[in-house]
Amino acid sequence: MKNVSKVTTVVLLTMIMGLFSFSVNAQNNMKKGGMGNCQGKMMGFLNLSAAQQTQMEQLKTKHMQETQTLRNQMGEKKAHLQTLRTAKSVDMKAVNTTLKEISALQLKMAQSREAHFQEVRKILNDEQRVKFDAKISNKNFHSGQGKNCGGGKGKMKCGGSK
Repeated sequence: MKNVSKVTTVVLLTMIMGLFSFSVNAQNNMKKGGMGNCQGKMMGFLNLSAAQQTQMEQLKTKHMQETQTLRNQMGEKKAHLQTLRTAKSVDMKAVNTTLKEISALQLKMAQSREAHFQEVRKILNDEQRVKFDAKISNKNFHSGQGKNCGGGKGKMKCGGSK
């Protein structure tokens, strides 16, 4: 019985140490990048001042608020399109209309993203702007290819090869 108790204690201690290690790792990653995501990695890459980091956070929040409705509408349209596509009798006129609506939403999101990039560029100095532009122009940065931070196609890319 004592052997079982010792084994259980060792297993529990190992699990607790593993959880503690995971927690410390997550905290360190967040400290390194600011937020532990793409923007955090971008901030680290650009070596932003505290004031610039604050401005970036404000721009990010503003952009997310402005695009939330568009993202929601996009999800609704894609779900509606799937319903139309899988109907017993497919109404191609409705499918095409929905595809046009999705395209219009994608255009609005792209325009919003570009406006956001330009706002970000305004707070950067010349050296930071050159680095930012080089990352943004990297075709894998936000094309749905390569490694990404958010996981899943269409998320903003961190760029670079990892």
